Amino acid sequence: MRGLIRRSAARIDPVVVGAGLAAALPVIVSTVRAVRAGWLPVADDAMIVVRSLDVLSTHSPLLGAYSASSSVVGQPVSSPGPMLFWLLALPVRAGHAAPAIAMGLVNTASVVGVVALAKRRGGLVLMFVVAGAVALMCRSLQAQTFHDVWNPSAAVLPFALLVFLAWSVAAGEQALLPLMVVVGSFSVQAQLTFALPVLAAVAVGLGFLVASGRRVPRRTVVVAAVALLACWSLPFAEQAVRRPGNLVLIGRVAASDVHKFGWEAGWHSVEHAVGVPPWWVRPERDELARLADVGFAPGALMTVSAIAVLAVLALPALDLYLGQQDNRAMPESTDARRASDGMTAGFGAGSNGPLLLSVDLSKQPAKADQKQIDKINSGEQDDKDKAKQQAQKQEQQLAGQL
Repeated sequence: MRGLIRRSAARIDPVVVGAGLAAALPVIVSTVRAVRAGWLPVADDAMIVVRSLDVLSTHSPLLGAYSASSSVVGQPVSSPGPMLFWLLALPVRAGHAAPAIAMGLVNTASVVGVVALAKRRGGLVLMFVVAGAVALMCRSLQAQTFHDVWNPSAAVLPFALLVFLAWSVAAGEQALLPLMVVVGSFSVQAQLTFALPVLAAVAVGLGFLVASGRRVPRRTVVVAAVALLACWSLPFAEQAVRRPGNLVLIGRVAASDVHKFGWEAGWHSVEHAVGVPPWWVRPERDELARLADVGFAPGALMTVSAIAVLAVLALPALDLYLGQQDNRAMPESTDARRASDGMTAGFGAGSNGPLLLSVDLSKQPAKADQKQIDKINSGEQDDKDKAKQQAQKQEQQLAGQL
C-alpha cells in the first residue's frame, strides 16, 4: 500500500496541480465565504438535502430532484437519477455546511481535472490557456454556483470536465472511459437540461475511439459497463415498476408541442458565448438573465465577431491529416507514443510505421504458378546450402589455425 501511495504521489505534477488550484480559486473563495457566513440550505436546496438524508434509509430515492417540466405533461417529472443525492448522502450527516463544502471540493476537483487533461492534450501552453479561460468563466457566473447543492448549479463544472474527458477518449485514452461514463451520468441525472450536451460529447468521444480502430482493453470495457449499470440501475428499476415511469414522461416532455426556444435561440447562445464580449468575461446579473438574453438578437459586433471566431476555430479542418492510425497518434505523455518517437529518432522516419497491404478481391483469383514457387523454393534452398558450406569452411580454417 505504501508503495502504491509513493508511486501515485510521484505521478502528480506540481505544475498541473498549481495551475488547477489557481484556476479553481473562484470556487475555493466562494466555498470558504459561504461556510464562514453560516451557509444553510433553503428552498430547493433544502429539499435536495432532505432527499439526500433518505439515501441511506429504507426510502432511498430512485430519481433526482423535481423538474419544472412537470407542467408540460401534467404529471410529476423528476431529474433522471439520484446521483446528486448519493454524492451528498454522507456530507448532509456531517454538519449544516458540509454539503456546500462537498460541492466545493467536487467543483475544485473538476477544474483541476480540466487543467490536467488540457496539458495532456496540448502541453503547457494549452494548460495555461485553459486555466485562464476557466477562471474567467467562473468569474462570469454567480459565486454561489460553485458551492450550491442546487441541481442546475451542481452539474456545471462536472460537465466542463466531461467535455475534456470525451476529447481525451476520442484521442485514444481508453482508460478514461469509465470516468467519462460516471461524470456524464452525474451531469445528466443532476439536471435534465444537460442530457443532449452530454450525449453529444459522449458520442464524439466514442465515435472517434471506434473509428480509430484501436483495441479497447476488455477490462476497461467491463469497468465502464459496470459503472454505467451502477449509475442507472435505480432509474431503470423505477421505470420497470412504475407506470408510465419517469423516463417515459421525460420522452413525452421532449416530444410535446409546447413552445420551444428553437434554433434562433441556440444561435443567439453561440453568439453570446463566443462573440465580443463573450458571456464568460461578463459577470452574470442574476440566474435567469442569460435565459432572457437568448430570446433577442445581439448587436452586429457580437454577431460578426462570433462568425469570425468560429471560422478561425474551423481552420484546422482544412489541414486534417488522414492516414492509418498508429502509436504516433497517441498523446505524447503515453509510454506507447514515447517508444514510437524513440524508434523514429533512432532508426529514421517510417521504421516503425504500419505496413498496409491492399488486395483486390473483385476479380478472379490468380492461379498459383507452381514453376515460380518451385524456383523460389529452390533458390532459398541454394542459399541455405551456400551458407552451410561457408560456415563449414570457416570452421575448418579456424581448426587449422588452432
